[in-house]
Order: sequence, then structure tokens, then C-alpha cells
Amino acid sequence: MSKNQDYDKIIRESVERVIPTIIEKLCGLHPSELLDLPTSFQRTRRKKLRNLQPQTIQQIEAMPITYDITTDIRYQQGIEQGIEQGIEQGIEQGISFKTRKTVEKMLVGSRFSLSEIAEIAEVSIDYVIKVQNDMTEKEQKGKK
Repeated sequence: MSKNQDYDKIIRESVERVIPTIIEKLCGLHPSELLDLPTSFQRTRRKKLRNLQPQTIQQIEAMPITYDITTDIRYQQGIEQGIEQGIEQGIEQGISFKTRKTVEKMLVGSRFSLSEIAEIAEVSIDYVIKVQNDMTEKEQKGKK
């Protein structure tokens, strides 16, 4: 073996012993001690430079510590809030889509004035004019 290969082997063996110790110590830190994380970030940066990420990941995955985040109350609250917001947005988009289609149909028929359309669809006259302009623009593009 060359000197570099010996050195690499020593580092790999050391990593396999040191990483579990580091992780164990990090897990045992008091929350106030975690405020001193810039030092940890510097260590992480040095580890990356030494290509120790694969070994670190392997050691962490081999640890018996597991945490199912889906059982966390904050996670569940976030999911519930996301679902509620999604439903609200879906309803709003559906109403908006239906309103636009109603305005478009009324404009095509030419039976109603812009103000009548706005009143029936419960939108502003500016909105009706915008839809009308969009329809005209779309028609012109279709003829080209």
C-alpha cells in the first residue's frame, strides 16, 4: 500500500468511530447549547471537504433513533391548515372561473349591455370590459 492509501484507510476507520460519537453528543445537547451552531456548521463544512458525507449518512441511518414526523402535532396542524387553504383556493378559483364563463356567454349573445352583465354577474364594469378585450384578442389571434 502507498502512503496515501494508508492515510485514507486510517481516516475511514477513524470516521467510523468518530461520527457516532459526534452524533451521540449532538443528540445530548441542551437546547441552549444548540445556539452555538456556527461551530457545528464549520465542522460540517470541513467534513464535506473531506468527503465524509456518505459515511455520516450511513452512520445516521444505522442508528436506532427514529422519529415519525407525521405523528408530530405541528406537522399535523400544518397539513390541516394546508388542506383548508387548498379547499378555499379551489372554491375561489371555481367561482372565478364560473363568473368569467358567465360573462363570456353574456357578451357573445350581445343581448345585454356591459352594465347589465356586470350587475347580473356581480362584477365591475371594468372586469366585463377586460373579459371582452381578452375575447377580442383571442379571436384576432385565432384568425392569424
